[in-house]
Amino acid sequence: MDKLRGIIRLILWAAAAAFAAIRVGTADVFILGAIEGLMVLIAAFVAHKTLDLIFPQKRPPVDQ
Repeated sequence: MDKLRGIIRLILWAAAAAFAAIRVGTADVFILGAIEGLMVLIAAFVAHKTLDLIFPQKRPPVDQ
């Protein structure tokens, strides 16, 4: 499960970074492209945290 989460996380961030770079590079006004690129990266961060909720990490047992 950790490998699957790692692969999904890598694909998520690679796609977000590529799309953000395209938005910045193809925008008519640079600042609007930069803002849109930042919004894409924020959405990727939210998806990253949601992925952690869907596939929780294994935790070592706590001795009591």
